[in-house]
Amino acid sequence: MKRSSVKESMSKKIVTVRWDQRMEEAADLMEEHRIRHLPVSDDLGVIVGIISDRDVSRARSPNKPGFDANAKVSDSMSWPVITVSQNLPLREAAQGMVDEKISAFLVTDDAQAIVGIVTSEDMLRALVSLLSAPSRFAKASYSPVVGELLREAQAAGL
Repeated sequence: MKRSSVKESMSKKIVTVRWDQRMEEAADLMEEHRIRHLPVSDDLGVIVGIISDRDVSRARSPNKPGFDANAKVSDSMSWPVITVSQNLPLREAAQGMVDEKISAFLVTDDAQAIVGIVTSEDMLRALVSLLSAPSRFAKASYSPVVGELLREAQAAGL
């Protein structure tokens, strides 16, 4: 399966947490839905930030200076949220994650409405799909020498 744009690889189901909820509630949501990122909404339901499982873990660490067992999501969320278009090539989104050192982008449609989330896990699924696809050389019939060279090139990632 070829996945060339963010739209084809993003998760469309978005679970959010409110900015004023406790970090424990965010952790429970992540565990319940088996996810590692939660967009954060304000009182009007507008997405104002994002929180990751790492943010939750850091905030819940009793060894952290200033630890507060009642910490709120707003204390640890990243903001403003970085979004990408659903039409962005997947390669560019992956490069953006590398460049920005982040593991998720919220995805918008042409009207700038949030329609999904693309994570590093989604990128890995796309990579697995790509690596599992039949070789473009598989159907061709080559001499044994050329066939061996092609197999070595593929094994080397070329």
